[in-house]
Amino acid sequence: MTTYKGWNLEKYSEEEKVMALIEHLDLERVFENDADEVLSKLDEEALPIVEDGPCLYHTDKDEYKVFTDIEAEEALDEHFNDSEFRYYWIEDVKQNRTDDSLADYTENAKSNANRGEVLATDNGQEEEEKINGTVYYIYRC
Repeated sequence: MTTYKGWNLEKYSEEEKVMALIEHLDLERVFENDADEVLSKLDEEALPIVEDGPCLYHTDKDEYKVFTDIEAEEALDEHFNDSEFRYYWIEDVKQNRTDDSLADYTENAKSNANRGEVLATDNGQEEEEKINGTVYYIYRC
């Protein structure tokens, strides 16, 4: 059984990302003695993090995305290459707010954005936690 800070991680597909979220949310279970720790492994108290899909998690209060650096860059690229962003470009062209090509418009927007502002739709902040030498980036949605 894989545990981290007193929590059972065996049901999660990406344990290190959950570890990063445990660190970020400060969810350490504290045990008074070894007997308490053994008993805790038998109880039904589940880690209050639900895995919703690749890189997506939620607690009873918030939703989170947890990415490696490469995954965060890919998510940023997806944001600027989706149909909604194309719609904004079309509207800006119609309103004569830009004469940039879609590629230039997209590149300009990407170069002026930071990942937190784009990926953390709740607070606009990129948080990071290092687990086993890998930095994970956490975004509250």
